[in-house]
Amino acid sequence: MKMRKYFFFVVISLLFIIPFPVHSESFILTCISNKENFTKTYEVNTHSKTILHLSSFDPLNDQRYRVNNFYETIKWNYPIVYAFTDKTSRLPSFAVFNFDKLTASTSGHYEDYEPYPQFFKCSRS
Repeated sequence: MKMRKYFFFVVISLLFIIPFPVHSESFILTCISNKENFTKTYEVNTHSKTILHLSSFDPLNDQRYRVNNFYETIKWNYPIVYAFTDKTSRLPSFAVFNFDKLTASTSGHYEDYEPYPQFFKCSRS
């Protein structure tokens, strides 16, 4: 009986001592454009398969924009995700995220002029 109590104590103690790998389901992705360093910040949730555009920053005029719009997923093939949104300006914007290479490629589409492409290098936190 004493041996069982000792064994139980050892097992429980090891559960608190041994580190287990923890995989985050969500992370913040900050992306800086190759054009004028325009910056976008996203919250990515790999469990619910969502990308929330939190904010943008335009360093040319020192303007910050609170966006808080979800991208609609076209295809979630993690680490590559294809998505679009049309909520911020009522005109579509398409994005391809590569979470392994930490890049994003976007294009904004407008009624009266050519699409506006941007390439972003990103960091994850």
